[in-house]
Amino acid sequence: MFPASDVSRDTSVPSTSRRSEAVDQHLRFYSEHSPQPDSVDMATCEVCGNEHHNTFETHIDGEQHIFDSFDNLFGG
Repeated sequence: MFPASDVSRDTSVPSTSRRSEAVDQHLRFYSEHSPQPDSVDMATCEVCGNEHHNTFETHIDGEQHIFDSFDNLFGG
């Protein structure tokens, strides 16, 4: 075994309070720059009727169609 004085410590890991500050800073940034629920446009899937903010739009034979999954798009 090595004597305790020969064991090096990793001092690059921030202390708990520094980690908490970094997490708080990240969460503040995310909440300020992400869309708020009242500002997100929600679209309704024409197959299942679910309302989502992650729908996608297709144009088939000149008509617009909105789906929330490929299963609904392909009739699965």
